Amino acid sequence: GELDRRAHDSTWVDRHRARLGSVSWFMKVMKERIARRANRVDGCTGSF
Repeated sequence: GELDRRAHDSTWVDRHRARLGSVSWFMKVMKERIARRANRVDGCTGSF
């Protein structure tokens, strides 16, 4: 499946391994998900 394909793609693995070690990347992803959910609930758009 897709997981097997990704596991054999060294570029994808290297990129995601670096991201997993980056606190700033993790916080960016979390902030985006929270903002999207809050905007959907509030019926608005824009930054959180």
